[in-house]
Amino acid sequence: MLELKAIKTKVYQKEQPLIDFLSNELKEQNLEGRILVITSKIISLSEGQLVRKNSIEKDLLIINESDVYIGKTKYDIHLTVKHGLLIPSAGIDESNIDPNYYLLFPKDPFASAEKIYFQIKEKFKLNQFGILITDSKTTPLKRGVSGTCLSYFGFKGLESKIGCQDIHGQPLQFTQINKPEALAAAATLLMGEANDCKPLAIIKAADIHFTENNCANEQV
Repeated sequence: MLELKAIKTKVYQKEQPLIDFLSNELKEQNLEGRILVITSKIISLSEGQLVRKNSIEKDLLIINESDVYIGKTKYDIHLTVKHGLLIPSAGIDESNIDPNYYLLFPKDPFASAEKIYFQIKEKFKLNQFGILITDSKTTPLKRGVSGTCLSYFGFKGLESKIGCQDIHGQPLQFTQINKPEALAAAATLLMGEANDCKPLAIIKAADIHFTENNCANEQV
């Protein structure tokens, strides 16, 4: 069972207190036993992660922002690793922001997810609850973009099927279900990529194990 809805909101203004924005936009929503999905864009804006375009060449900014810079392809795409993700251009974005700026990734996505989790949990007096921060990504050798998990908190991300039997009775050797990634892709499909103004989504899914013990060593 999977229930998912995207939330249309007012336009988030840069460096607006994020908890105030979230509290106002979610005051009519039921979050108990659910996962709140937040686009990384508004988290970056809340942190002031903006760089003026006239202050630096984009190619240099990409190199500076990359944790690992792999190189530039013949399609003029920079391959990089940022926050554990293989992603073009170190996640630098130019859509849905002031056209005079580049928008960088959040400073520490897992710390942001944890902080928002406890703020929302306290604000709405929740018992079981999760946070999922998403971004859009391309997939090598495939056209178009899809949603990806940048970080999460409040629920177990990996469900191991190692040792379970397949339909022929063979034990699985490697299979682990990546729930944050699957949920991020589904949520981003409804949240949109253009002027949808749906930076939030709420997911209710079966077989979610809510816990505050997940950490970066389970990063998926």
